[in-house]
Amino acid sequence: APYEPPQITALYNKEDNVLLQCKSQRGYPEAELTWQDANGNELTPSEPTEFLRTSEGVFQVLSNLSVSTNKDPIVCCSVTHKALLQHLTNCEKIT
Repeated sequence: APYEPPQITALYNKEDNVLLQCKSQRGYPEAELTWQDANGNELTPSEPTEFLRTSEGVFQVLSNLSVSTNKDPIVCCSVTHKALLQHLTNCEKIT
């Protein structure tokens, strides 16, 4: 099953850091979720990626990333579903 486009949400803003969450859902099987900066460099999430299986048997994938508001203001989250050759990306400007 294909995933929905990833959504990026700011969970909280503390001093010069903001915690972002990327979420994509309704896909099967588990997909790969990655974070990148505006230049395409991979960013390391602050916690391991979570896969939650719904009662419908599909997955919701969640990942959190802590970023400095002093750095590059654009962050991208990508979900890759290898079996379906699906690659979805969403980029947000950090404010």
